[in-house]
Amino acid sequence: MRKWNLKKDVYDADLTVEEMVNAIYVFDRLHYKYPEDDTITTAIEILRDEICQMFGGSIYNDENR
Repeated sequence: MRKWNLKKDVYDADLTVEEMVNAIYVFDRLHYKYPEDDTITTAIEILRDEICQMFGGSIYNDENR
């Protein structure tokens, strides 16, 4: 039986699209509760861009970066 390792199995593991989409759902709910919090908006934007990068794109174009 393989031993579970926090560093290897959590911190060093690659994120999946499903995990990031689930995180966006959580941040969307928080954004509804705290609509003026720019940190939440930024987190959602970062997650969306990470998902796009997994497929070779980006939510940004060169002008917006």
